[in-house]
Amino acid sequence: KKINVVSNRVANEKEGQTLFQNISIVASQFLNIELNYLGSLPQDANATKAVLQQQPVSLSFPNTAFSKSMRHIAQLLLEGEGDSKSGFTGLFLNLLKSRKGRL
Repeated sequence: KKINVVSNRVANEKEGQTLFQNISIVASQFLNIELNYLGSLPQDANATKAVLQQQPVSLSFPNTAFSKSMRHIAQLLLEGEGDSKSGFTGLFLNLLKSRKGRL
């Protein structure tokens, strides 16, 4: 079973992929765990503002790179890229399905 990973607060997608590759090597070597890269979320001051306002970033700042990346990752999960349907991923998917069209 693979564990889905999102690189968070990175400068760009290349940094996110590099971070994932490093973590994936360690997880494989020492934990015998296979990881699945879903993407990255860029460092974004607007994400911090939204958290302080207790608002979803995708609603407060829908056109930022962070929000676009979040929508892309959510779409991958909805399309079945993230294989898990239980735990936090399952909860997240159910939330997304209930709000589909409002993202």
